[in-house]
Amino acid sequence: MNGLLNTIVCCIAAFASIAFCADTASISIASDSSRAAGHADSAQFAGVPTIDMIPVRCRAAVPSKRIVSLSFNGNRTTHEKVLRMFLRPIGIDTGEIFDSAKAVLAKEKLLLTNLYSTVDIIPLAKDDGVHVHVMLKEVFSIIPDGVGGEIVDRKHGKLIDWYKLHLGLTFNNFRGMMETFSLGSTVWEDRALSLSWTKPLYPSPYYFGAGAVVANVQDLNFPQNRLITLGRVSLGRRLTLHSQGGVGFAPTYTRIAALDGTEVAEFREIISSIRWNVDFRNDTYDPFRGWCLTEALSTNTLYSDDAIKYGQFLTDARWYVPGIFKGNRIAFHAQAVFRTNDAGDYKRLYLGGDGSVRGFPSSWLGFMDTMNNYATISSEYRFHLLTTPEFDFGFLSGRFQELKGLYYEIDGALIADAGHLWHDFTRPLNRRQNGQGIGVGLNIKAPTLRICGSIDAVWGIYEGKLLPMSPRYYPFWHFFLSTF
Repeated sequence: MNGLLNTIVCCIAAFASIAFCADTASISIASDSSRAAGHADSAQFAGVPTIDMIPVRCRAAVPSKRIVSLSFNGNRTTHEKVLRMFLRPIGIDTGEIFDSAKAVLAKEKLLLTNLYSTVDIIPLAKDDGVHVHVMLKEVFSIIPDGVGGEIVDRKHGKLIDWYKLHLGLTFNNFRGMMETFSLGSTVWEDRALSLSWTKPLYPSPYYFGAGAVVANVQDLNFPQNRLITLGRVSLGRRLTLHSQGGVGFAPTYTRIAALDGTEVAEFREIISSIRWNVDFRNDTYDPFRGWCLTEALSTNTLYSDDAIKYGQFLTDARWYVPGIFKGNRIAFHAQAVFRTNDAGDYKRLYLGGDGSVRGFPSSWLGFMDTMNNYATISSEYRFHLLTTPEFDFGFLSGRFQELKGLYYEIDGALIADAGHLWHDFTRPLNRRQNGQGIGVGLNIKAPTLRICGSIDAVWGIYEGKLLPMSPRYYPFWHFFLSTF
């Protein structure tokens, strides 16, 4: 039925466009098919989707007309009332004067939600006014995120092999309200559970967030375990089309115990933060051009009983540029943390492991001293290897349109990471530790589902020498599943 409706609407639009050239008004905004997740060079907000607009044909000197109807097609999950609230501040609503520039802006904003792979806005001018049809194609809304396994080679300061398994699930467009709900867990000897929920407060530019974490983790470097519980609330707003900012508060309880259960330390604090980010990537999934930047100031000075009070600044930047050959790309990721003072032994900073300096086990760099600051940079040269034929899932494809034409892309990657930790912010070359990593990776992508599985093999370099993970210098392996 939806397919028939799409066909009818498109035929009406085409007919009206032809009739317009004979003194009837019609404006058509082209669908952005290149923004679809399946594009070989398409891209986790990244970015600015490409917006194509068919030039207005045969511009006639006719008076502007008001929008008399606004209809939606393809919103299988998103509630119509939410879409209306989303478009109302832009000026796309019944009773408003139709403006093609506003329609282009509305399309771009809808694509920037990352909930739709294509958006068409088709206005039909008639005697009684403009009838606006919004045609949407939603992306797969339930995705595994932060899934991975890890083999850890030490615990409590001893060389002991043990395992971690991370499982996560994110519901985009939760309840059809453009909300995001995430559930994460860690199982095996470490145990953790996390929940987070973000709700946009349409039609205003504000959003509200809440979350909670409970974790019981083994200390890798000291004979102790930690119990951490925290809650989080945040309030933010979109500042511009590509930037947003907000404030947050996280009441936190931490209990550190020796292996026999004796309490070593216990403290309560409220971590307050101010965060800002800007994003000009072409897409959040597998971006191939653009950049994004996140910065955050946080402190526990608002409330802290037995914990040392300190301030912290975090900056995180990602940058994507084309590679040497067609279809290649280079991805850079830089991150730094600076603290106003020593936060103490229980809040040391470490590097190593997935998402950090690969080639080292988790929290391996930094264990020799109390580190309060670090800077890292990672780079990957990504190149395409293979695209599989499309295949179907029978009746499931009829239920989930994202499974129609499912295919995989396999990319290779050359990896280089580096990280530097130090104790005192003003003396980065004193009381320091650093390491590098070089290796190769394989990314297995499902663009229609917007997920990616990665396998990285990276050799660590410490003090100018390969880190001897074994007598044969085997690399350190990293496995994870994410959305980039």
